[in-house]
Amino acid sequence: MNKSLATLTLILFCFIGRAQSVSKTDLTGKWQVTSALMSDTKDSPEIMEKMDVLRKCYENAIIDFKEDGKFFIEFKKNNPKEFTDILYEENSYWKYDASTSIISIGTIEEDYSFMEMKIVQKSDVTYFLIAESPYTLVVQKL
Repeated sequence: MNKSLATLTLILFCFIGRAQSVSKTDLTGKWQVTSALMSDTKDSPEIMEKMDVLRKCYENAIIDFKEDGKFFIEFKKNNPKEFTDILYEENSYWKYDASTSIISIGTIEEDYSFMEMKIVQKSDVTYFLIAESPYTLVVQKL
């Protein structure tokens, strides 16, 4: 595993317990992904290459948590659609559990089961850690 990425991941998890709390009001609005990080998964080189394409799709994306509960991600225009379709489900909504700092995303009918992100905020930097994936998004509120 890349040592610097491993160190960053370790630092992020160390701060989770001491991270600043984020309210639903703080979360609502548009966020720009300034950097998308990916940890090593020990997968084959072919799978890692595809996962890196997915990581690059997140870079510079705009994540929008609407006040009415709707959820959107706007990707750069030049990203392959077959990859961005994996990362975003149409007609998605979001809900936030402030006690766990977890955002659940998906359709209401499927109980927001498409994706979960844990919010970590430390030293004026906000991270969205995507559950069950190797991706950590460094984001900035617009």
